[in-house]
Amino acid sequence: MLQTLQLIAPLILIIISFGFSIAFGAIAAALSGSLLFIFYLSWKKFTFHISSSVEGDHELIVQSGIFTRRTKSLRISRLQSVDIHRPLVARLTGFASIQVEVAGTGDSRVLLKFLTMADAQALRNEIVRLASGSQQDEQASNDLLQESPGVANSPHGVDSPRWEVPTSRLIASLGLTTSTYVLIAGAVFSTFLAAINGAGGLTALLITVFVSGASAITSFTVLFNFVLTKSDRGLLISHGLISTSSYTISPIRLQALEVSQPIAWRIFSWYRVSMNIAGIDSNQSNKGPRILIPVIHEKELVDLFDSLIPEWNIDLAPQWETADRRAKWRYPLQFRFIGTHISSHAFTTKTGWLTRRFKVALHPRIQSLRLTQGPIQKWLGFTTLHCDSVPGPIRIKALGIPASRSAAMVISELELMHEAIGDTRTEAWITRS
Repeated sequence: MLQTLQLIAPLILIIISFGFSIAFGAIAAALSGSLLFIFYLSWKKFTFHISSSVEGDHELIVQSGIFTRRTKSLRISRLQSVDIHRPLVARLTGFASIQVEVAGTGDSRVLLKFLTMADAQALRNEIVRLASGSQQDEQASNDLLQESPGVANSPHGVDSPRWEVPTSRLIASLGLTTSTYVLIAGAVFSTFLAAINGAGGLTALLITVFVSGASAITSFTVLFNFVLTKSDRGLLISHGLISTSSYTISPIRLQALEVSQPIAWRIFSWYRVSMNIAGIDSNQSNKGPRILIPVIHEKELVDLFDSLIPEWNIDLAPQWETADRRAKWRYPLQFRFIGTHISSHAFTTKTGWLTRRFKVALHPRIQSLRLTQGPIQKWLGFTTLHCDSVPGPIRIKALGIPASRSAAMVISELELMHEAIGDTRTEAWITRS
């Protein structure tokens, strides 16, 4: 029924635009009835269940198809993500959809739509419980959507750290980004054009304001009521105003982190933490969780890492190896902000002039290494070392590496990566000590 309603809305707009007639109304009614019947059959034929296994390797089995039956089995032991989404229509009607994705090639995800919120929470909790190997019973509760503000309680009665982004801080941070300065510059330039060209400058001003305003409003509705916490099921993220999303992420899936600070945030000591997550293929690079927390104070940042992902142990002020002095001709504005640091457990870089960026990846999470050298770099005698990660917003590049040291740095990093490969915990949903 809900799927039919989603298609009827555009049909109503077409009727309003081109006018109503008896013939057109009959065609629309017949089409809506046919769609309703097809969706009903599809719903009846769509079934799923979790298979029991003596060896503990459970599977989520999904069967679908009206004329051609399809069966998909997902091994829960290879779970990558299990997320709950509630678009506006689903929220108004009390339903939710749950997306389950496992490690593998090809189509390794399923989307289960039109579940009640209670059923979606219970299914999500059961899948993650099986993936984490927990033998204790879980209640069908959602730590993010049902707990009281403040300190979140884990299912076993142990206090879990919880971070919430205040609405006032979110609004202020969105207003103090680089795009705001672009908007101001565009407004000044458009006003200048308006004084010279009249209507042309006014049009440019309206376009600039609309594009920047739409971007800020979209970011606000997506990141509104952002809550981050942790339980034995993993990192739990919830956010959204019109449509809400709830993600459950294993710390093991974190492949790279970026701590960024736009220039206007420095006076408030605010940072944003972004992340690359394993299990999101290149065709879905804009979907799934990309932000660990949209804005956080510097005093809370260290506590956040210590409490949620202590294995990363990010140091924002290590002994940086600076770029080759000749690189200042290639990067004149940000040369003095470029740095590289290789510790026993992580590869870290810093860049940025207007926006400071600290990027880090643990050695076992680095996919590959690449050395590149363009014509200008070759002439100046330095290279760029790329530490490739999974698809995502973070690309780690060590800039200004002297050509004479690049080979030794690659060999050193490869040795650290090889030593870290033996850690079998990278296969688990939750890292257990």
